[in-house]
Amino acid sequence: MIERFFPNETTREKLLEGPMGPYLPRLGVKLLELGYNEGQIRRLLRTASGLGNFLHQAGISLADAGDGELEAYSANRGRTRTGRRTEDGTGLSTIQLR
Repeated sequence: MIERFFPNETTREKLLEGPMGPYLPRLGVKLLELGYNEGQIRRLLRTASGLGNFLHQAGISLADAGDGELEAYSANRGRTRTGRRTEDGTGLSTIQLR
């Protein structure tokens, strides 16, 4: 199913090899069921993958991550010239872990 959002095999493999890889296909299906469009799903899956990589590099398990780690990841992403979040930061403003 993740092929639907990432037809490029290299991109897909890179996402699936990361710490969030096992969760991304199910997350994509759930977002589709919730009515998100494919572009939104692609951006949110990239965000989940980026967050997983960030936590892994910091030595923090997903189970131990909290709002502080989300804030650190969000601050680390920066913004585009127009003030929008970068693609791997989409959706962070609405997430709270605890």
